[in-house]
Amino acid sequence: SRGNLQLRPGGDGAEEHEKRGKGGDSLPPPPLPPSLPAGRDRPRAFFLGLLVLVAAASFLPPHLAILLRGARGRSPRSVRGAGEGDARAGGAWAERVDGGGLELPGPLFFAAREEGGFGALRGGTGDDQEGVTKLDVAQLCPEAPGANSSAVGAPPPGTQRARGHAADVGLPRQRILLYTGSYNHIRDGVALTLNRMVRFLLDEGHEVLVLAPSISEPAIDHEGDLLEVPSFSAPGRKEYRVSYRVTKGIKRKMREFKPTVVHVATPDYIGGQTQAWAIKQGIPVGCSYHTRFNSYLAYYRLGVVEGLLWEWMEKFYGRCEQTYVPSYGIRDELLQHGIRSKLLMWSRGVNSELFAPDKRCERWRAVVEAPADTPVVLMVCRLVWEKGLAKFIAAVQGLEKAGVKHRSVVVGDGPARREMQAQLPGTVFLGTLKGRDLATAYASSDVYVFPSHTETFGVTTLEAMASGLPVVVANASGPAMLVKHGTNGFMADPRRPEQFLEYTRKLVEDAPLRKKMGGTGRDISVTQFHWDEVFSSLVHYYANLTHGIDGGEQHVNGVSNSQAGAQ
Repeated sequence: SRGNLQLRPGGDGAEEHEKRGKGGDSLPPPPLPPSLPAGRDRPRAFFLGLLVLVAAASFLPPHLAILLRGARGRSPRSVRGAGEGDARAGGAWAERVDGGGLELPGPLFFAAREEGGFGALRGGTGDDQEGVTKLDVAQLCPEAPGANSSAVGAPPPGTQRARGHAADVGLPRQRILLYTGSYNHIRDGVALTLNRMVRFLLDEGHEVLVLAPSISEPAIDHEGDLLEVPSFSAPGRKEYRVSYRVTKGIKRKMREFKPTVVHVATPDYIGGQTQAWAIKQGIPVGCSYHTRFNSYLAYYRLGVVEGLLWEWMEKFYGRCEQTYVPSYGIRDELLQHGIRSKLLMWSRGVNSELFAPDKRCERWRAVVEAPADTPVVLMVCRLVWEKGLAKFIAAVQGLEKAGVKHRSVVVGDGPARREMQAQLPGTVFLGTLKGRDLATAYASSDVYVFPSHTETFGVTTLEAMASGLPVVVANASGPAMLVKHGTNGFMADPRRPEQFLEYTRKLVEDAPLRKKMGGTGRDISVTQFHWDEVFSSLVHYYANLTHGIDGGEQHVNGVSNSQAGAQ
């Protein structure tokens, strides 16, 4: 062990509450309804197929990779990536395979999916935008403060306290090789976080080379240098890419880059190959945990293969010298399933100047038909059923049935949107938003509802809090890092959908309570969650990997690692 960075076993999975005084225990996933909404069989098949790929990559003979390699034998070429013409640190180029990725047809029962976004700041919109209201915030609210900050990696104003911190304390400059399954082809939470991270590292003077799948027209103007990994569209979920091959050209560039640290963000086949390459080269490996795949399996009734998934995860993260987790509940879950690598807290942050109450716009409210006396109930996410959309639908329908005055608004897109529109004909759907458009949607609303229990953290909840909204979320490990029940919002039992209606109605009908809770949430977000502190902690973790430098006293969102390790 190098220092006291490690988070040690202990706790009951609800330490997020104890750490921030938030009370309440994390709850197990809810039982599933007897029937699944239309279209859910396709993502269920997607997750089963994904597990089959993982299992094949882990346990079948090496000739599997050779067979896949034969499906795509074209040579790579270098092209300019994001930031062409910009004076970005480290340049901004991408090496891409001709054709932008192999399109392998899935079984006939996989229908074409709408290609949507992760919601709000996260996700590209699909071609079908029927029933989506488009608002031009720049014209509606020209007097609103703040520019249209749409760049993913732009340094967040108001959160610059840690900028240059690594240089100030004499930490070594690093050459980081980052592999991720999501970087620029889709605007999801993983891609946005990692692009922000790379921007921070480049600004700090480090060098970064990113390995990731991509497409011919990426959704994100990515940060840094990108080597595209050959990939194909995931059957049933076209917006996702499955990486399957590290070419000789990519390996040559990996060697030429001479990384000091390898950071793996996705536990898939290529993630395992990247790990193996680094270990063979004697390069330390750190891994970050972003997605609760096990919760998706439970949701789509694929629990029968969960043991196989955890076997792979134990094997994968067991090869990481450090594993970066977003919450204490996630740490406990990994420990309970036998993952014993050094688990370190790596939380998330928020741009508290972009997402702020002063972005509220009455003209925006007028367009969505919400006069001053009509509270707006908002949800922001990628519209896929595993996000708990059925609970949001039930809550809105319950408000309507009870005659409670409100207006419901949904920001985001995805394959479930059309069915949601059919079940919520009175709800305004705004599609994918980002930057100032997204910030205005948050600040102009009154209550934020996010029923997903599959999140590892919950960045949209943090954005809503920064915007001054009280929140209603699922009582689960991710939201538990942010919400104190009864103080800045309510945590509903994900096994009891009626609680989402109960808490939402309570906030809709009580304006003083909304104001009090919203103010508390704003204070929490501003004082405890800063992107630069989050990324500065990662620089210390890298220094511990490469030089044994102790970063135990560095604070992450107001909690020192030495304190966290004692939990």
